[in-house]
Amino acid sequence: MSRLPTSAPETAADVRGRALAAGAQRRWSLARKLALQCALLPALFLALELGYRGWQRFEGHPYRGSEALAEIRRVAGALSDHLAGAGAEHPRPEREEPDARTFLHPFLGFAVEYFQDSFAKDVAYFESDAAKANFDVLIVGGSVAGGLCENAGMALVEGLRADPRLRERMVRLHMYATGGFKQPQQLNLVSYVLALGMKPDAVVEVDGFNELALSNYNALHGSHPLHPSLSHWLHLVGNGQFDREGLDRLIAMRRAQRDAAALAERTERLGLHASAILGRWSLSRLHRVRRDYTGAYQAYVEHMASSENATLRGPSYEPSLENVLELAVRNWSESSRSLAAICEARGIHYLHVLQPTLHDAGSKPLSEAELETSAAQDGWIEAVRDGYPRLREAGEELHRQGVHFVDASRIFAGVREDLYFDACHFNAAGHALFAREICGAFLASLP
Repeated sequence: MSRLPTSAPETAADVRGRALAAGAQRRWSLARKLALQCALLPALFLALELGYRGWQRFEGHPYRGSEALAEIRRVAGALSDHLAGAGAEHPRPEREEPDARTFLHPFLGFAVEYFQDSFAKDVAYFESDAAKANFDVLIVGGSVAGGLCENAGMALVEGLRADPRLRERMVRLHMYATGGFKQPQQLNLVSYVLALGMKPDAVVEVDGFNELALSNYNALHGSHPLHPSLSHWLHLVGNGQFDREGLDRLIAMRRAQRDAAALAERTERLGLHASAILGRWSLSRLHRVRRDYTGAYQAYVEHMASSENATLRGPSYEPSLENVLELAVRNWSESSRSLAAICEARGIHYLHVLQPTLHDAGSKPLSEAELETSAAQDGWIEAVRDGYPRLREAGEELHRQGVHFVDASRIFAGVREDLYFDACHFNAAGHALFAREICGAFLASLP
């Protein structure tokens, strides 16, 4: 009796079916693995985010999304205000869409357009009874002085009003600091507004960096050190070379402006600033775009300055660094003395403040983040390095002559927290420390 078969013989179709099933199982397994990995990516990113934030906090630089967004807006805004000279970061008054473009001014070299309205309004204000009751402080200087008003103006006002002599008076700040200004522009500005009819109770001048860095920049590009800053003034003079090379530089500048605006808009719209990793990455990219703009603009200025122009050249002088610094420091000192005399003759309290700056040796123990954004032109760095000790020495002499002068160049010397965001400007925390120093010096010298 024959044995019955336990199963039917396997056909070719059965073999193919089993192979297809096995392949499908393998494919399903691969898809599941990919899905699992995709599902784990947010968890991995979250772990990296928390680890990065923890490390930043441990290093003493905790990440704050609101501060990152403010920095992104500031940098992008500085590049978008106007084409030539953008990045000068003219301080803005608190109103919508101020016109921050510069124009040629007959007494100041250049000025910011929204000052035209400010001049008229302040002259009218000083004719009012309110002005006679208030304590009015005129702030002059460059972009650091403007940043002081924007970032710590209220702290400065409150610090002054805490003094019994000013407690019963409203303290008003009149901000006429302008990015790129250097002496004798502050001297000319105060003379101009007094001639217009303004009657401030005090004038606070904050300067030092521009007088050295921008004077040396002028000299290196064929313009007199005491002339207005070449990089802020030259494009307004009307002697530009609009040839192919000049247009190429302008196009590169415009491209950088568009890139900065798009990057800032995308970062804010997608909320990337809420992440420490993505926020820092966006800021890093934005600073690279800013460097691209600055490089294109400096090349544009150098190209325009290559033409012979008596307006830009000025009186003859020895262009060595030693002599340029001597001219710059004497200009700074003599302008301060003249300002003090003008104010004294009118019963106006005057305070002259030497600002801190990054490349002044010993100004501050610098962090990696500060070093990363500290790049500056060699002419700026060497002028600050060799010139700041001379400013401190000249400031001591001003003080001996009776000028109310305060050397604030070392107020960050013991601070390890990030304060500088480029070679000469500092953040809100830096301005808070700066305002405290200025307030103390102001009240100590106030009669």
